[in-house]
Amino acid sequence: MDNQTTGIVITTTKQWWIKINRKPVRVHILDGADFPYIIKVEYIVNGKKYKKKVD
Repeated sequence: MDNQTTGIVITTTKQWWIKINRKPVRVHILDGADFPYIIKVEYIVNGKKYKKKVD
């Protein structure tokens, strides 16, 4: 049995200090750079509220 619930995103925070290079060759320092987000969600199961951080 697969139980599901719906949650809402309560915050998103860009991690500026973690840089992921998406290009093998770069022209400038941010060329091809990507920065991950930490996302926090809130959802309710059986009347109890939960918050979770999604990396």
